[in-house]
Amino acid sequence: MTGLIHAHSGLRYLILLGFIWVIITYITKKNQGIDGAVKRPYLITFILCHIQLLLGIILYATSAKSALVFEDFGMAMENDLTRFYGLEHAFGMIAGITVLTVGYSKSKKIQDRVQAHKKAFMFYMIALVAIFVSIPWPFLKEFGTWF
Repeated sequence: MTGLIHAHSGLRYLILLGFIWVIITYITKKNQGIDGAVKRPYLITFILCHIQLLLGIILYATSAKSALVFEDFGMAMENDLTRFYGLEHAFGMIAGITVLTVGYSKSKKIQDRVQAHKKAFMFYMIALVAIFVSIPWPFLKEFGTWF
């Protein structure tokens, strides 16, 4: 279980690097279509986020922090730690990954590949905000850790 927690915590840095790669790619190649090398950072970030989601679901299903939400919802909402991990973190991450997935899927259906690139980037940036604020950073939450 500890290994799974460390994998889940460490993967966030690869995901954030993926988002940085997406930003750099967009800035340097925004007038190009989202094909080939331009598509690569979007796809890799997409895959990393979905792996992270699967790890998170496994942790959520086996965690005592989230179990309290279902046992005593009122008490769980009064406790910052339980509320964050049981609801806020899970909801923010699922929302962010959903936005990312919708953006990736919509961009594949747009005929104009430059417009598709812009659309994917917009959705990825919305997802980045949702994901970033849902991470239990030590400087945002007193119960977060760096790894």
